Amino acid sequence: VRRGLGAPGKSNKLLFGGCSAGSRGAMATLDFVREFLRGEGVDIEVRGLLDSPLWIDMDPFSQQVDPLREQTHAVLQLTNASGRVSEDCRSTYPGEEWKCLFGEYRLRFLHTPHLMSFNQYDKWQISWNLGHQIPPQLWSPDEIAYVEAWRNRVLAFVSTSPVPVGSF
Repeated sequence: VRRGLGAPGKSNKLLFGGCSAGSRGAMATLDFVREFLRGEGVDIEVRGLLDSPLWIDMDPFSQQVDPLREQTHAVLQLTNASGRVSEDCRSTYPGEEWKCLFGEYRLRFLHTPHLMSFNQYDKWQISWNLGHQIPPQLWSPDEIAYVEAWRNRVLAFVSTSPVPVGSF
């Protein structure tokens, strides 16, 4: 922190982010990084760049797949990530703090201005939940219906999520 980042007399900016799993990690730590740097006396403008942080909390189509919610709960326990759970999120989901590491629930609690991108048909998440990587043209009607229900959850998230305040 003291070797250039936040040097006095400079316009100091930090773009903090990640892609895929890295974006979920950045999502969970973005506000912490901003507050940590402020607490260290660093005069810096922090912004987030999150590429694909949105996980949708739906039971997988395939019964052979571990649900993403269970994986997230296990990560919270295994890594003791409770220190990255914001108080506003924790108070909204008491006893379900794993949700504060899960995009569909956590993103609305981000306070640091950020730019986020994700796909209506996220290839990784869809193939995970289907339990295979078969091309869409070979999906069964039930798989197509599942994927469309998943996409509708993405669209519902977009239409109901608050837009972060601040300039990017």
